Amino acid sequence: MLCYFLRKQTELSLANIGKIINRQHCSVVHSVKEVNNLLETDKAFRKRFEELNEEINQVANSPYITIPKSEYEELKRLAENKKEAD
Repeated sequence: MLCYFLRKQTELSLANIGKIINRQHCSVVHSVKEVNNLLETDKAFRKRFEELNEEINQVANSPYITIPKSEYEELKRLAENKKEAD
């Protein structure tokens, strides 16, 4: 689900998502497709997904959200690289 959330909630490319989570591009594509399929076909999965999505949105809107500095620096570097590529 992480690949799916990163894809839907950020402007990161599939390749950059793969770099962040140490997976190949094709693994990220497969993960996103699999979650899409489960959301369409599995009611229990969809219900749990919606619950998690709500929890993530609550945390994301919190003024107290923090991430480790190393992860922040990596995300910042990837965003700068994306800007340079555009």
